[in-house]
Amino acid sequence: MDNRPIIGITTQTLEAIPDQLPRCWVMSQRYVQMLVTVGAVPWVIPLLEGDEATLRGIYEQIDGLFLPGGVDVDPSAYGEARGPHCQRTDPARDWTELLLVRWATGPSCCSCGGRSRTASRYWRCVAAPSS
Repeated sequence: MDNRPIIGITTQTLEAIPDQLPRCWVMSQRYVQMLVTVGAVPWVIPLLEGDEATLRGIYEQIDGLFLPGGVDVDPSAYGEARGPHCQRTDPARDWTELLLVRWATGPSCCSCGGRSRTASRYWRCVAAPSS
């Protein structure tokens, strides 16, 4: 039996490319490979906005959570207006990750945007962009 930890890793939305590709959930192979390299079994988590039951079912199967970097956190996720430095956002990702963070009681790891989502959930702030 394999005793490696199962680590959930959230995806992000790739908008449709007309006549080529439907709207998709994507994840960098680099993050998935990194989890395998450190001995984890990656479980790619889809952005099922509004479907708490299915996400809870996934959450209950994982041992830890990895929130990868990516697009900006939508300021509405933490009750603020969009500022001039805010670029592309992914509201479905924000909703999914904030839900998972709320449930998290075990190990979690964040990078870039994942840290911002965690901060916006717990401290209602996001670091100012560097110039």
